[in-house]
Amino acid sequence: MLTRRYLLVLVLLPALAPFAVLAQAPPYPSFITITVTERGGTARTGWPVTVGVPIRCGEVKDPSTFLYLVRSDLGKNEPVPFQLFDIVTPTAGPEIQAAIKAPDFPKDRLIMRLFEIGFPVDLQPNAANTYLLYYGTPTGPVTPVAPPVPLGYTGDNPGISIDAGDVIFHLNPKSGSVLYFTPKFSAEKKDYHFKQAARRDVHYNPDVFVPQLSWGHISDWDMTQPGLYAPTVKIARGPFAYRSFRTGVIPRSNETKATVTYTFYAGLPFFYTSSSMEFTLDTNVFSVRNSEYVFSRGMMTHGFWADENGNPKDTPLLDPANPARVFGKVAVLPSNIPYLGMFNEVDGVGICLVNLAYYVGPHNMADDAANLWSQFYISDPGLHMPNNPVFAFTYLVRPEIYHQTVVPKGAIFAERNAIVIFRVGQGDKRYEDLLRWIKLIRTPPAVNVSPVIMPPL
Repeated sequence: MLTRRYLLVLVLLPALAPFAVLAQAPPYPSFITITVTERGGTARTGWPVTVGVPIRCGEVKDPSTFLYLVRSDLGKNEPVPFQLFDIVTPTAGPEIQAAIKAPDFPKDRLIMRLFEIGFPVDLQPNAANTYLLYYGTPTGPVTPVAPPVPLGYTGDNPGISIDAGDVIFHLNPKSGSVLYFTPKFSAEKKDYHFKQAARRDVHYNPDVFVPQLSWGHISDWDMTQPGLYAPTVKIARGPFAYRSFRTGVIPRSNETKATVTYTFYAGLPFFYTSSSMEFTLDTNVFSVRNSEYVFSRGMMTHGFWADENGNPKDTPLLDPANPARVFGKVAVLPSNIPYLGMFNEVDGVGICLVNLAYYVGPHNMADDAANLWSQFYISDPGLHMPNNPVFAFTYLVRPEIYHQTVVPKGAIFAERNAIVIFRVGQGDKRYEDLLRWIKLIRTPPAVNVSPVIMPPL
């Protein structure tokens, strides 16, 4: 069986013109109101909001001009930079087709399309902003705007480098995974790249270990070669955000399917990632894992995690006086822990996984003891030490299963995280930068779209 590989770059809105303020409403026939409410008690600047907006089929024409966003609660229609991520048109199966053709089908029952957009918001603590999303064919000229500091790009998809401001994220041209990242605030070295040796991905999985086949990771995907393990990829690239969505079969996994999504935003030192695994066959496994981030040994000096009160607790991963000392597994943590990560004390750079959503749906395995093995851990395993230390590594990971068992067909493992690259402070301010980002990420603004179009009673 072969998997087709394709690259789809979505049509993005032309958001590169200079900033302008409109004295009157833009020349569009219709609009939808979007209200964004800050609920974490913290001011936000350039915070990303993503929302799906339903619009009647037939009311849109050219994707590059039919949408326009303004902020309307400041006494003027202030243009806002935004980006179209995707358009979803409902698929009309036999039941829907038959219903529409029926003579008694209500003519006011509207067929909708979903338009997913993203835009940055500036919010005061516990305040609300109102935005108007205009749509349709404009009757006059409009002037889109760009983010204050748009994303910068180097190279080509899918192995592109994304400059988000404080951090450059580099994607692997073969796998499409995060290959390494370059923080611009590293204390010791200019352009110090946090990576693995031999250009192996920092983001390593989802993965599956089938005893007859050994490990298979999504980092083993190869989009440069057609075949079973070349995933399909869909990319939305613009001045505000970059999103990649990959789907395919995990190598050496007995045809287990996986999806992985990344979203990077202008001006922000973090990205959102989500993934899923679906077992298409009953499969004998030794391990099923998510959320693995791997670095060359010595690049991270400490591991840390949230204690029972939500405060950061850390432990060494490297002994400067004895670099060959192996620490082994330094922390075993629950699957729903709020956050965990690693940092380099000398360079003042850390990476944190903020746990946002976690789902296990193994059907008839719902009460199986295998679920009790789901956990996070941070480890300095000592592999390749001391004979070949250049290939040694330090990592964090969440095993869903870590002993031999059978995962039934239809089992699903899914998650959503934010990955933050943060400044490591000194003394009692070690986590000051990180804790601010964690609070913002874990208490996102509430988004309301109106009017909500309902079917007739």
